[in-house]
Amino acid sequence: ELIGAANRDTKSFSINRKDAKERVAKAAR
Repeated sequence: ELIGAANRDTKSFSINRKDAKERVAKAAR
């Protein structure tokens, strides 16, 4: 159960980082 929650957090964290990178790239343009 703990591992499942950690995996979910890691997945959403990497998704958030990807979104942030795309936002930064758009802002830089």
